[in-house]
Amino acid sequence: SGDAPMRGVMLERLRTHWREIAGAEKIESVALHYFGGKIKVEARIPLDTMSNLGQAQRFAREMAETAYKDEHVSEVKVLFY
Repeated sequence: SGDAPMRGVMLERLRTHWREIAGAEKIESVALHYFGGKIKVEARIPLDTMSNLGQAQRFAREMAETAYKDEHVSEVKVLFY
C-alpha cells in the first residue's frame, strides 16, 4: 500500500522478479505507467527470441505472474515485435 515506488526502484524490483525466467534478459525496454498509486508495466521483446507461439505465450504469462507479486502492479503487457 502507499505510494508506488519510483521508476528506478520499480525497475530493479521487476528485474529481480524476472531474473529466473528464461529469455527475460532479451527484454529491450520496460515502460512504467503510473495511475493512482498503481503501475502498469509494458515490456517489449523481439518475437524472434522465442522459438514458437506457445513459448511466447508461456513467457508472457510467466512475466505477468511474477510482476503481479508486487502489490503496486495493476497490469502487465508483454509486447512482441
